[in-house]
Amino acid sequence: MLAEPVRVGAVPFDTGSTVEGTVVRRKPLRILSRDGSLYVRVERIVSPKQTVTVAGFLAATETGAFTPPVLEQEGILRGRKPGLKNAVVDLCIAYALGKGLDDAAETPIRSVASSMGHAAVANAARYFGMGASATFLVSGHGRDVRLRNRLNSRLSSDA
Repeated sequence: MLAEPVRVGAVPFDTGSTVEGTVVRRKPLRILSRDGSLYVRVERIVSPKQTVTVAGFLAATETGAFTPPVLEQEGILRGRKPGLKNAVVDLCIAYALGKGLDDAAETPIRSVASSMGHAAVANAARYFGMGASATFLVSGHGRDVRLRNRLNSRLSSDA
């Protein structure tokens, strides 16, 4: 839906007119905290009075999401970076996971390798903890782009 009035050529469209388009290209979110993206092409503007075919892209959006996507100049919507607070939370979870696995792995390593010294067992268990922490941090997904069926938007038109 249009958030503000738009004029396409000589045809005016009021706020609330429906914008119809197609998702031309999409990339799902991936590991290593890489975000998803959508490229939306606007094809029609529909109001109760008339329908006009246009060729354009979104210039601004209001998604109503907690963390709205970033809209680039070409009309590509990308998931927003997680931010400092989420990075700190992820690091705390990774630390707790690594510390827990370190403590849990120490006893089995000590029983299997009884000839190892106390420091060597602790170091071996520490590698298990660091591996679990690194795996948690690396396998985290980025943010996805989610749009509702109704989306308040502003247009940039080639028409």
